[in-house]
Amino acid sequence: MSAITLGALAAFPSYFGLLWRAKTNLDDSLDVVAAHGLGGTVGALLTGVFAQKAFNGVADGLLFGNPGQLGIQAAAVLSAIVYSGVMTAMRPLDSTSRCTVKKRTFTQRARNHRCTSLQISNGTLQA
Repeated sequence: MSAITLGALAAFPSYFGLLWRAKTNLDDSLDVVAAHGLGGTVGALLTGVFAQKAFNGVADGLLFGNPGQLGIQAAAVLSAIVYSGVMTAMRPLDSTSRCTVKKRTFTQRARNHRCTSLQISNGTLQA
């Protein structure tokens, strides 16, 4: 029953994140942030609430007398967010390969990556 409750509760922020993003100009065509970011964060935190030692053999969660498990889950979520942010910031800023796209997706991708000089080579557009 906990899994159904967890899934139902995690669906709300994900759904409202999808609605909010649709009203903005943010480029998240697959809605990864709303689906995986918000839903995954809420799901991971709620795991610290609903965990039962009888099922997982390791530790109980907040509802079963172990509030420390929620802290452990929160630390894990925070470390995943920080790691993702650092790795995103470390991506190469001047990479030619990221501007190599198929002709039909050229306009959107070029705008996203601010490619300035492109040429057609072997059926693909390259920087």
